Amino acid sequence: MADDTPTALSAEILARLADAVGRDKNLRRQTIAWATGTPKGGPNNDGNYPFTDDAGYQTLVPSPQAIAARLGTLILGPEHFGAIGDGQSHTARNYFATLADCQKLYPFAVSLAQEMDFLAWQTMVDQIGDFLCPGTAHYKMCNADPESQVALDWCAGRSDVDASHATLDWSDMRAKTTTQHMFDNWDFHSAEGWTNSTAYDESKGDITYATFDKGAAIGTDINDGTRAGIGPYYAFGHPINPPKGRYRVYVEGTITRGVSYDHGNVNPPYAYVSFSNQYGPDRGQWPATARYLQLNMAFDKDDPVGTPAPFKGQFDINIDNPQPGFIIFKGGGYMNVHLTRLDIMPFVPNCAILNNRDRTPDHNFMAKRFRRANLLGPLQSGKDWVGLTCGLWKSFVSLDGDLQDWEQIRTYGWDSAAEWSDGAYLLHYYHCYMLSEGRGMYFAEGSYNAGENIKFFGGVAAAGNYIFNNPGAAEITLFGTATDYSGKGLCVDNAGLIRLIGTRHEQYLPANDPVWHCTTGRVIYEASFVLFAGNVDSVLHPQAKLDTSSASIEFHSTQIYNMSSKSGLAAVGPGRMETFGFINNGNPNIGLELLTESRQQDLLGGAGLFEGHPNGEVYFVNQRAGSGIMLQGGLFNLPYTGGMVDQWNSTETKLSISSDYHHTGTRSLRVDKNGHYDNNVLNQIQILIPIPTRGNILGRMQFLFPNDITDPAFTEAIDPETGGPKFPNGVPIYFRYFWVQQIGTDALGRPILSDRAQFKGESGIPVLFKGSMEWVKRTFNSLYQPPSDNEDQSDKSPQWATHWMIAIDCQSIPPMTFYIDGLQANFIG
Repeated sequence: MADDTPTALSAEILARLADAVGRDKNLRRQTIAWATGTPKGGPNNDGNYPFTDDAGYQTLVPSPQAIAARLGTLILGPEHFGAIGDGQSHTARNYFATLADCQKLYPFAVSLAQEMDFLAWQTMVDQIGDFLCPGTAHYKMCNADPESQVALDWCAGRSDVDASHATLDWSDMRAKTTTQHMFDNWDFHSAEGWTNSTAYDESKGDITYATFDKGAAIGTDINDGTRAGIGPYYAFGHPINPPKGRYRVYVEGTITRGVSYDHGNVNPPYAYVSFSNQYGPDRGQWPATARYLQLNMAFDKDDPVGTPAPFKGQFDINIDNPQPGFIIFKGGGYMNVHLTRLDIMPFVPNCAILNNRDRTPDHNFMAKRFRRANLLGPLQSGKDWVGLTCGLWKSFVSLDGDLQDWEQIRTYGWDSAAEWSDGAYLLHYYHCYMLSEGRGMYFAEGSYNAGENIKFFGGVAAAGNYIFNNPGAAEITLFGTATDYSGKGLCVDNAGLIRLIGTRHEQYLPANDPVWHCTTGRVIYEASFVLFAGNVDSVLHPQAKLDTSSASIEFHSTQIYNMSSKSGLAAVGPGRMETFGFINNGNPNIGLELLTESRQQDLLGGAGLFEGHPNGEVYFVNQRAGSGIMLQGGLFNLPYTGGMVDQWNSTETKLSISSDYHHTGTRSLRVDKNGHYDNNVLNQIQILIPIPTRGNILGRMQFLFPNDITDPAFTEAIDPETGGPKFPNGVPIYFRYFWVQQIGTDALGRPILSDRAQFKGESGIPVLFKGSMEWVKRTFNSLYQPPSDNEDQSDKSPQWATHWMIAIDCQSIPPMTFYIDGLQANFIG
């Protein structure tokens, strides 16, 4: 019989009540844990927290913070907009009956041949800011149908794309072209449409009119010797009125040496091509808004025949407000010009991703980020350098700034990994692998450098040819990036600044191309490593080609290995190569045995030695072990400043490296004084030696005068006071010494000095009428003046002075040739 006493019944009820209270407490604990749970909390560290039902089963529920975090990253991907992402072709015609039906969902669609993956990506970029892709996706962005090959137009105000290492596949892309010329007579098959300038006086020789016929625009230097100092100037153009859009201007032709050189004129050739929507060729100046391209033109001025030297160039323009304008060619510099093409065509962007702001009215500062994507290209190269590109910047509407971050992007199979143009932007590449079939990165020729700043952090950059092609003068900085195994070198046509900080540059030495080619730009290595592999005996040329006096390459605290060539030179051209505290491994052509033919050796720059002196008494300061005394200087030929060609050549005097005669090595500096005797003409070689901190200057140079003087104005000159020979002991050449203060550099690369200078003294060498094969040595010195010594003394460097200057006066000597060798400035102290 059951025990129905009140005591037993109360115990069962109490047990049930206790169980209910326990479950309630557990629910409260779970609720509190869920309500306060973090995005990475919970038993599985994923933001999901358990709830237990009456049967004891648990359900995991995301906490509010986890939900908010997931919503904050917007887990929307291309699949939400119609992408398939399986690497196969899925064209729009498989889903839509007509293009109009397709455009209801994808208003930017232009063809049913376009891939659904591409349409989904373009929609995602246009409509949402942040999105995430499935990690294994392979998106087919185009197919073999040309109508499918449309660039992804990235113009959203702000976007943050994480592709989760997905592949964006443009492997079926092919280079697109256009045959639409914006005026008919672009190849000069007749004179129709072309206009010469009328703003210059032909009678004074200010201009030479071009002729237009038989497939060329021809301008001829017709100087007959009666117009000294005057050479041809060309200015002609063609009217144009293109509709709104993007365009590319092309120019091609050849130049040859003009006859003006036969009459003592030596101005270098120059030319510009511009697009002006206001002025024609009959106006003297361009408006500030004109787009123009300066052509890199050169020919051998010593060639009496004049071998044609080809040139070509291109630049891009955008026309927002159509109005009549002109394509204009301007040039001069004693050249014959033979233009075969001056053309403008619609711009066809052969690229995968086109970064621009032309489809949005908001042109304020914008930030974009693209992460973890593999951009697969068509595995083709050499498409006229147009650039099958993965990141092409073309912003013409606004130059107000933009910030883009590219993180862990891998590019494969592109002729150019990235192309840039003007736009006042900041570009950051974090741990990217920029691999290309042709050139790596290209900053477009003819671009405005409006403050663009491009930075690489880590990663690798490699190319089939050059890693950087920088004719548009961008500033590019690499931090810890490996520049590995480009086919030809690091840079070509560099007109800007390329800085490599903590980088590793490794490649085989190219057989026929320089590793560094700078037109007017600079390359600076800092705390980096440079390693060249291969047989240096098979390399016939130096590794650096520096076209102008403003071009340079510098190595700061950088280790260099195996930089040499069969010629024994490291650099050529009027630019300069400098080293600061570097580590020299296997480089006989740089360092203490310096044989570089850059400004530090061919024209009195850099080390100041015209040949290596392994046993010379050379002391270096400020850890400039490979750049010696860092000489500066120039040739001054006043008042005939118009006759200057570059830093060291003028109508009166020419300086060049020569192996005709030498004293301590195998080369010397040859000085050809071609001008007439005139004490009123400043014909002076100036050499500046920096004054070392807490150091003295002790230097010497040697001269050789091997040629006879036959000018009767000197050999037969009579002294009116004595009646005897005016120059019984030979014609004197004078050296004057000054303490000077350098404040800048002029357009020719010569130092600009302040008005403050102090004369130290002078000496001279008599030049015998009969040539002498004996080298004559001259020494110079200056003591250090400590800060406590406030009194200027004739034998001490003033505190304000930055350089010691040697001025070699040539105006008092007849036309002659002499040689300088062994110029040294030994810093002791």
